[in-house]
Amino acid sequence: MSIGMGMLCSLLFSGCAYYIPQVGHIPLMSQRGELVAEAGIGPAAMDAYVLASEGASDCPWFYQAACAYAPTDHLALQLSSRKYADTRHQIMAGYYTPLGENAVVEVYGGYAYAKCSDRVRKDGEWSRYGNAQTFFVQGDIGIPSVRPSWDKKTAYSVAFGLRAGGLWLDYMEDRRLYVWDEEHLDGQWVPQPTKQHNVTGFELQPMLQVGIGGDRFKIEWAIGYSWTVFPNGQNLGFFPASCNLSLTYRIPLKKHNSPTP
Repeated sequence: MSIGMGMLCSLLFSGCAYYIPQVGHIPLMSQRGELVAEAGIGPAAMDAYVLASEGASDCPWFYQAACAYAPTDHLALQLSSRKYADTRHQIMAGYYTPLGENAVVEVYGGYAYAKCSDRVRKDGEWSRYGNAQTFFVQGDIGIPSVRPSWDKKTAYSVAFGLRAGGLWLDYMEDRRLYVWDEEHLDGQWVPQPTKQHNVTGFELQPMLQVGIGGDRFKIEWAIGYSWTVFPNGQNLGFFPASCNLSLTYRIPLKKHNSPTP
């Protein structure tokens, strides 16, 4: 079972952990004074097949939290954070407006900062550590809460988002080579010169988020896929897919034009 889980995760997250695109939260704000808070967990992007083959029972996890607030009828603010091999924080501000009776459209501009590192390998062959920054634009469209005619007791939500922006990496790379001594029939790890890297790229990330529950609490599942383009086709251990399962709390507010009971 553990190896099967590991192989599944490795198909999504193959490679070595350095920088992991975060699934952007899609709050779908609908009116002034609304507050949306999220706490979630997801499988971390590591070489899960190797971990499983070494006896790990499942994929390692990352933890994510986000909070969004609408101080005016069309302005929304958002903060989010994710903890794993990279500790990532981001801030967003943007415009939202209702679309029809149930849907919402929103556009954010944001900044994210992450401290990134590889996991520590037992053989000490190499390690990477440094910082990543992104400036991005994110557009969302979706329905924050709807009760279909066939299930009046349950509220559903669905949203689609698209994020695009620049990505800057500033990191150090340490490597060691294993050198075999034929005369003494033994070997040792020999440190290599540390390399400093400064890399600029472009990131495009579509996201899907669905939820089920009530008007106040919902269980939501989100998945995102990131296309990251670097000069010279560099591969820095990026993981294109990321997903998480979260519990989302939304303060249910009456519409401004709703009649007072």
